[in-house]
Amino acid sequence: MMAYLILGGVAVVLVSGSIAHYKIRKASQEIDCLFKQNEQLQQENAVAQTQVKHFETRIKKTTALLIAMGLLTACNNKAISVINPSCSGFGIIKASRQDTTETLRQIAVHNATYREICKETNDDH
Repeated sequence: MMAYLILGGVAVVLVSGSIAHYKIRKASQEIDCLFKQNEQLQQENAVAQTQVKHFETRIKKTTALLIAMGLLTACNNKAISVINPSCSGFGIIKASRQDTTETLRQIAVHNATYREICKETNDDH
């Protein structure tokens, strides 16, 4: 009877030891995986920090360039005049008595468009 108790105790110790060994091995694998993830994240962090530094440098250079351009063009007094060349290509269409309703509608749309685009040159025509 005593032998069975000792044998049962040894079996419990062996099973408990096996379970503990399995859990320790599993935890060790998880730790290794976490170390690899940590290393990868540190590399990605270094890349991201480098990209941020490059971006900040570009921002500084762009800002300096814009300021320089503003200072250089501040002394320029020339006025810029833009003439719409499309206004010289067409003008107001006059309707005739022979025009259909659809043609009259198209003429009205054309003339409204012309007046909208060529507001400044309307006085010339």
